[in-house]
Amino acid sequence: MWAYPSATFFPVFQILLTVLNKLLGALLMVSVPAGQRGLEVKKGKVGTS
Repeated sequence: MWAYPSATFFPVFQILLTVLNKLLGALLMVSVPAGQRGLEVKKGKVGTS
């Protein structure tokens, strides 16, 4: 039985497994959360109390 770290179940980690170029995969992993934050700012959800 294989023991996988729990990080392998995150969708963002799957980018590293599918992209052959590891540098490009790392850049894509960083861009996903940055893109989600940009969408929140655009919708006005960030910084409002």
